[in-house]
Amino acid sequence: MITTHNRIPDAQILIVDDMEANVDLLQRILVRSGYTNVTGITDSREAYLLISNNEYDLIILDLRMPHLSGFEIMEQLVSDNPDDYLPILVVTGDSDKETRNRALKAGARDFVAKPFERNEVINRIENMLEVRALYNDRKRQAIILEETVQERTQELRFRNEQLEQARLEVIRRLGRAGEYRDNETGMHVIRMSKSCANLATAAGFDQRYSNLILAASPMHDVGKIGIPDRILLKPGKLEPDEWAIMKTHTSIGADILGDSGSRLMRVARSITLS
Repeated sequence: MITTHNRIPDAQILIVDDMEANVDLLQRILVRSGYTNVTGITDSREAYLLISNNEYDLIILDLRMPHLSGFEIMEQLVSDNPDDYLPILVVTGDSDKETRNRALKAGARDFVAKPFERNEVINRIENMLEVRALYNDRKRQAIILEETVQERTQELRFRNEQLEQARLEVIRRLGRAGEYRDNETGMHVIRMSKSCANLATAAGFDQRYSNLILAASPMHDVGKIGIPDRILLKPGKLEPDEWAIMKTHTSIGADILGDSGSRLMRVARSITLS
């Protein structure tokens, strides 16, 4: 993994060049410029393992080396980090246009030809470290934003679940309120709703719809709230005019439930009218 520290002079820099004199020169230039975490190697076979195990902020890479060329190292890094910004500065004696374009296409972010001027290479290094720092800041912000979105989504899901539970509780109590008018315990509505859910399952409906029936069916007699006690609680047979009033409990229940956008309330209204 490659990251950038908040203070650019503290950035970890790796130099990979098969010529020890070139490595020493770059190290001296960097140290004199205030960089304190500079590592140099001359065996390109060590590069991949070092990069995999350390958080380098900049890789200064030669191209023409024995064992593994700079192109081969870049190919490995790009393969392992396809979506990452790889801060690779190529410093090579091959300055022709074809080599430059090939290096940039392979994953290099900048290119310096040997022999180079001290000020030029320092300026390019500073520019790359600044770009890398901006990239990492943006990446960290994206991670924070994603974490915030996940937290808000979980909170919203939890609140929706609470709201749904509260709504179901109100529905159950509303259904029992109608039953208490002519049923002392109100247990009938509980038994009835479970029977309705079992019937829905037996009829071939899925569990989600059966649960919907379980929640909606307790409101089937909620309209009894609007029936006068003299009719609802009458011990004997109802007269025709009283029976006509009793039958209005379906429309009263539908009025109580209203025209809701909730599927649960629509099903409950349909059950009430039926």
